[in-house]
Amino acid sequence: HRDRHSFPTRRSSDLDPVHGGFGTGAKFPHAGAMELAFAEHHARGDGTVLEFAEKTLRQMGKGLLDAEEGGLFRYSVTREWSVPHYEKNLDINAACLRNYIDAYRITGKKEYADVAESIIGYMMDTLSDREKGGFYGSQDADIFDEDKQIILMDGEEYYRLPPGERRKHGIPRIDKTIFTNWNA
Repeated sequence: HRDRHSFPTRRSSDLDPVHGGFGTGAKFPHAGAMELAFAEHHARGDGTVLEFAEKTLRQMGKGLLDAEEGGLFRYSVTREWSVPHYEKNLDINAACLRNYIDAYRITGKKEYADVAESIIGYMMDTLSDREKGGFYGSQDADIFDEDKQIILMDGEEYYRLPPGERRKHGIPRIDKTIFTNWNA
């Protein structure tokens, strides 16, 4: 019997035991659920929730991490985290960064530290406003021509290129809005 404050807060049938995360369709990072899983593990020594959180973070790292430029893509359009939606958002990266750091702290597994370092590198290199401080809100998926209002290269095509080839086409637009809540 679980009390009403136990993990998960969603129906158990929502948990994906095969691929981690929630549901059987598109997969979104749920940083708050991972934080709750870590808290449940700490409070009760519940290895089941830690195992679920690790499976989810491993799958996210395989499917959502941009291995070349760093950072996590916004979500996956598939259940197995294999086809990302190529936009990158500050709020997703910042929240998931905490998850990967917590997973490393709890387990000592280097794979979580590696993903955390990748996220930090991306945020510092791409989303950081070094002149005024703070972090920009997001980076689009596609290469877009503002003048002609057309997509020159979609995100899937762009992110499959090696880094040197990517830069020849430009970079997806960065939304330089600095959201106070995402930066906090």
